[in-house]
Amino acid sequence: NVRLNRVTLSAGISEFAQGCTDCYITDSWITCSGPNLDEAFSFYGGCVDCGIIGCQVNGGGGFGIGVFNDSGQTAACHRVLIANNNVTNCANQAVFVMQGGGSGLHSEVLINGNIIHDNTGTGFYGIYAQGAYDSHIVNNLVTCASGNKGILVGGYSGVAYVSVAGNSIANGATGITCAGTVTSCSVSGNSLKNIATGLAGTWGSGCYSSGNIAITCTTNNSSNLSNFAGI
Repeated sequence: NVRLNRVTLSAGISEFAQGCTDCYITDSWITCSGPNLDEAFSFYGGCVDCGIIGCQVNGGGGFGIGVFNDSGQTAACHRVLIANNNVTNCANQAVFVMQGGGSGLHSEVLINGNIIHDNTGTGFYGIYAQGAYDSHIVNNLVTCASGNKGILVGGYSGVAYVSVAGNSIANGATGITCAGTVTSCSVSGNSLKNIATGLAGTWGSGCYSSGNIAITCTTNNSSNLSNFAGI
C-alpha cells in the first residue's frame, strides 16, 4: 500500500513491481534518463489495484508508461489505472500493456484520458495493448509524429474483450490496428484525422465498430475487416 504524490523521479526505470497491491503515483514528474533507458514508469510482475494518475511523463528516448510481465517476473497485472497523464518524448511505445514471456494476460486495465504527443520513435504506437484482456482504452488524445502510429490491440494469443472508444487520433501511419487475431472487441466513437490508414489489421469473431469518424484518411477500412459493420 503505497501513495506517491508530487514527487520527481528520474531514472532508467521507475516501477511498482513484484506483486504490489494498492499502489498509486499521482501528480508527479517522471523522466526516463541515464545510460540504460527503459520505461519512465511501469507496473511489473503481478501488480494489482494500482495506478498512475495526472503525471507528466517524459520517455527520455525510451518507453513511457507500461504494464509488463516476463520471465523475470511472470505474474500478470490486474486492475491497473493509467489516467489523465501527459506522455511525451518516447522513442518506443508511449503507453503499453505487454506480455513479454510471463504467465497470462493483463486484465481490467483502464487507459483513460491521457494526452500522448511528440513521441519520436518511427513505427511505434501511442498506445500498444499487445497483452490486454477485458480492458478499456477510452477518451485518449493521441497526436502522432511522422511515422508514428495511434493505437494497437493484440499481438499475443488470447487478447479479447478490449474496447477502444472515444479516442482522438491525428496524423501518423495508422489509426487503430489489430495485430494477430483479436476476438470480441469493439471500436466505437473514435475520431481519426490525417492518417494513412484509419482502421487496419485482421480482427476475429465478435468484433464490431460503430460511430467512428475518419477525416482525411487515405484508407478508412482495410479489406480484411470483414467482421466490422463499416467504419
